[in-house]
Amino acid sequence: MLGGISWFSVPWAFASCLGLAARALITNPLFPTYPQPLSTSQTSAGLAAPAAAAVLMGKGDMRKI
Repeated sequence: MLGGISWFSVPWAFASCLGLAARALITNPLFPTYPQPLSTSQTSAGLAAPAAAAVLMGKGDMRKI
């Protein structure tokens, strides 16, 4: 029972959080498609979560440290 609940709740929470983050970060200059929002085909392909994660996590360039 707990496995079934977590099987659906974890991906749903992940997608909801990053989808809302992508919607909030559209006006951020670091957003991949700035100044345009993601197209409907990009959103349907599931690219909202990676776009939000790219803004939140940055490029990961360790040479700047």
